[in-house]
Amino acid sequence: MLQQFSHFFYRRVNPRLLGLFLLLELFFAGFLLPRCEKWIIPAGAHARILDLSFGFTPDHAYKSLRAYEELGRQRYLLVESLADTAYPLVYTGLFILLLTTLLRGIFPESSKWRLLNLWPLVAMLADYAENAGIISMLANYPTRLDGAAVWASSAGIVKWTAVASSAAIAVVALVWRLKNRISNKN
Repeated sequence: MLQQFSHFFYRRVNPRLLGLFLLLELFFAGFLLPRCEKWIIPAGAHARILDLSFGFTPDHAYKSLRAYEELGRQRYLLVESLADTAYPLVYTGLFILLLTTLLRGIFPESSKWRLLNLWPLVAMLADYAENAGIISMLANYPTRLDGAAVWASSAGIVKWTAVASSAAIAVVALVWRLKNRISNKN
């Protein structure tokens, strides 16, 4: 099944689709989500949204939730339920298409290494798990759900690790392709 799913992207990837996902990524990461963070966090509060943390304790999570104040928590719940439901699809799609493009030029169709194009799915699944924990904390505030905080924090660590390793795979694949191109010219 993974092989078929991976192959689906190898058949469909093209520069237009990659460009579309790049534009969507720029919109979300460069415009929408930074504005959402400013919309959530009251002026003068010293807090960040939990999604951007590489791990946090339940105490840190609830200190942040308290700093957002009631309106900020309501806004965060809205953003987490809407925009942060769409965004993982965007960055995962971009990474899958980028890795598919790069790996296609390195490994033959029969190689299991081509399945690396699906690695970003780990980040997406972890992001949704993190969101579920954060939504639980927001929806039940002021009741403390330390288990949800630990869940969200752990999922966030997995998310950021998978995002970083997806980027690393892309860099290695790009260098490999450039090295092969230079070698073939000589």
